[in-house]
Amino acid sequence: MIDQLFQYIGQIIIYGGGAVGVAYAVFRTLSVKWLDSKFAESLAAYKHAQAKEIEEVRFRINSLFDRLTKLHQKEFEVLPEAWARLYDAYWKAELYLALMQSCPDLDRMSEAHRNEFIESCELHEWQKEEVRQASDKNECYRNHIRWHELAGAQDASIECHTYLRTNGIFLKQEMQEHFSRIDDLVWKALMDQKSILKYGPGPVPPDKVTRFEEAKPLMTELEVNVRNRLHE
Repeated sequence: MIDQLFQYIGQIIIYGGGAVGVAYAVFRTLSVKWLDSKFAESLAAYKHAQAKEIEEVRFRINSLFDRLTKLHQKEFEVLPEAWARLYDAYWKAELYLALMQSCPDLDRMSEAHRNEFIESCELHEWQKEEVRQASDKNECYRNHIRWHELAGAQDASIECHTYLRTNGIFLKQEMQEHFSRIDDLVWKALMDQKSILKYGPGPVPPDKVTRFEEAKPLMTELEVNVRNRLHE
């Protein structure tokens, strides 16, 4: 449109003479300056808008990176602690189940050895006295010590479960589910043993017999996954 305008004005100059020519020259100069000024303003506004948009994008990226950094930092704080607590619960449960199969033979000990052993064990004083007075000291000791060992294993399992419930959200979902699966199996295995202690062996459903056995390969797999995650 500007070129057409200049063309029309040029035609006017041809027919209008010198005065018109001077006016045209002034008009052309002012028009060019006005266009340059408008272009400069538009360019400055565009650069400002672009710079603002870039700054907003940079801010969003930095905010996202900051959140991810904090999340990963929290994950790498939680993961070793979660593994340590789960391993402690698993190990104590495994130890307890092993103790169910073997106990010291008090009847074969000398009196001095037996008294020293009873005095140093974790039974309450009234339980120790019952063992000393029992005709079947082995049976009496087993009946008492199994409850103590079970309580210790349960405490470790509860601490692990509480920690996973509180901090498991910082772990990757697949990893969290893996932890929770083992945690659940260990706890149920202990509850099965508590039921046996309280009510006797009785008929036990096959799925309950294999609870702890099911947790063993899962622990091995989880150990590999935790190590790989920590070294990524």
